[in-house]
Amino acid sequence: MSEPLGPPVRLAFGPTVPALAAGALSVAYVSAIPPLYAIVGAGVGVGASVLLRGARSEELRAAFPLPALGALSALSLFVGVAAFPLLLVALTGAAYVAWLADDPFRPAGGLARGASVWSVALLGSVLAWSAGFLLPASAASLGVAAALAAGSVGILAYLVSRPDLFDHDAAATI
Repeated sequence: MSEPLGPPVRLAFGPTVPALAAGALSVAYVSAIPPLYAIVGAGVGVGASVLLRGARSEELRAAFPLPALGALSALSLFVGVAAFPLLLVALTGAAYVAWLADDPFRPAGGLARGASVWSVALLGSVLAWSAGFLLPASAASLGVAAALAAGSVGILAYLVSRPDLFDHDAAATI
């Protein structure tokens, strides 16, 4: 009898899934999309990603980040430029990165293991958000916010590409 290829679906539902779902639903609530469509879109995106993450087929499992990313991207396009909704989008983005770092193929402790990676994105998002709204209104404050956001994304991309910097355990997906 052969061993199954992927993790059980219950392992795909890790400790970061509720944070991702809550973030997606909060962004759906503050978006300009009609509430029913926004909530259904957020639920379908996050649910499909979780199911794909627990799929037995490696081809399906490779596409697990896409539905949630698509749903969050579509919802964030329709969020107004105000302090609280943009903060919700930034926090949901950090929850998405934490969910990506919480790998069901690795031993328990993925959230703590990925904290050093996704904390950079959270810090950069909050700094860019606060710089955009708390600095005097000018093109310079927008440039500061954009530079902070771009810098945090660049650092995040580097840290995600080098998981061995903080964790010497063999990575399965990142």
